[in-house]
Amino acid sequence: MQDFVELFQTMLTSRVDGNLYEAKLNKKPARENEKKPAKRRKKTESDESAEIEPEYQRPRLLSGNYPFAPRNAVFGAAGLLAAIGKWAIAADEVSWATRVLESIAGTEDKSSVPLYIINYAEIKQVQFTHHIVELSLAGELSRIIDGLVLDTQILSEIESKTRSFDAPAYKLFYIMASRFLQQFSLPAFRDFFATRAEYSPHTKGLFEVYFMYARKIDKSIVESARTLGQWLNRTAFFVADAEVKPEAADRHAKVRKEKAKILVEFESAAMSAKTPQDMLHRISTRAGRLLQSDMPAEAKDFIVATASGEGIEDPTDALHLLVTFMRLRSEKTEKLESDGQSAYAEK
Repeated sequence: MQDFVELFQTMLTSRVDGNLYEAKLNKKPARENEKKPAKRRKKTESDESAEIEPEYQRPRLLSGNYPFAPRNAVFGAAGLLAAIGKWAIAADEVSWATRVLESIAGTEDKSSVPLYIINYAEIKQVQFTHHIVELSLAGELSRIIDGLVLDTQILSEIESKTRSFDAPAYKLFYIMASRFLQQFSLPAFRDFFATRAEYSPHTKGLFEVYFMYARKIDKSIVESARTLGQWLNRTAFFVADAEVKPEAADRHAKVRKEKAKILVEFESAAMSAKTPQDMLHRISTRAGRLLQSDMPAEAKDFIVATASGEGIEDPTDALHLLVTFMRLRSEKTEKLESDGQSAYAEK
């Protein structure tokens, strides 16, 4: 406990300075109608006061009272461990942070201890598995949380022009994601998996660690499944991009909606399969018809393991592997989507 308190105090003094309750006052930007040229007229007193009317910015406390705090309060406990790892890398205090994180989340030979969360409404405790230590110390955990909060799209909310973090679908997703990060168990993953979404590329490490260490699946099979899943995600984008006319209004949003529909079709086909072999057949048939190409050769290890049952003993794991990585955007696909370029031009 003393080690944790001393480390946290050092984090505060080394990265958080000044008054967190202070906020800057900035001049309001001119409105569009004010930018247009108008007939010359004498300024009134009200005009002069409007020009210097200040706009209050939110104080720095909004971003947390410690460095690298999570952007959503739901991730408070996991976000604290992520912040410790990120700070340790920046401050070259990895050995100290390792000792503190392992005292909370445990190791392979040592159980974790509860972390108590105290607020005005309640006092609760959370516990972590030792897998989160590795993610935190690699700086991955902070990127994973940011990716889940800022860059993961829930497919049922694809019609919304702006993302609302208070939307029930997102609030539930964040709660389940936080629980999954804490427990790293199959029941927690199933609850997280229940929300259909397209994941940020930054979450790749989370899923690789879960399947390799929590589900005990060989690294070559996991990487092979990721190759196949991201190929399917890219296939969905290629087809959606081709279906929307280049001159269409709001083309980027329309491509995203079309892609979401195709991903849902892929998922439905996989989940309705009666056997792992049937799942592979359904997916390969649909993808082949859409893109007129074969599965990547790198997917062989996953296909063989799924078809034979060797290396993936639980058929549910095969489904979870395929669908999870199918939801995961690759960095290349994300760049294409964000740039609004034609997918076929980059193939």
